[in-house]
Amino acid sequence: MNRRFQALNCFIAFAMFAALSNHAAALTRHKPAPQPKKAEGVVAVTKGETENKFGVNSGSSAYTAEDQIAADRLRADLIEKYPDVTKQQKNRGQWPNNALYHAETTLLLRLANKNGGSLAGRELVIHTDRKMCPSCKELLPYIGLELGNPTVTFIDHRGRRLKCAMASR
Repeated sequence: MNRRFQALNCFIAFAMFAALSNHAAALTRHKPAPQPKKAEGVVAVTKGETENKFGVNSGSSAYTAEDQIAADRLRADLIEKYPDVTKQQKNRGQWPNNALYHAETTLLLRLANKNGGSLAGRELVIHTDRKMCPSCKELLPYIGLELGNPTVTFIDHRGRRLKCAMASR
């Protein structure tokens, strides 16, 4: 009798574990589990300010909840104002909207936040440790317009320059 009871308990425990595993898999099937933050990632730095400021991509451990909130708000504004550019797709985080979570945008948002929400009249030089991606090339001019239309020169790790004249868009 005792062996039957133990076998039944093992079967019930296994069945419960399987059911819970299936339930957990169903919950995450439509929404992927968040990826752990990495110590490394893309970094953008501005020089010539009163102090050097930096921005990181959303996968970095240095990316904060405030960065996420600011990027989400700006994404909503850009989708509303420039729907033909932001390509309103099912996944609002797809190209080119993913640029809002890249180091260049994080730096611009941090600088704007430090300056009352605007970068109007500013001339910035931003250095990045990677080549600028197509999403950033597409969306940064519109991001600049929303942040007060600064003149920004991006310089990548190989010295290539991209000057964003925001007003030309």
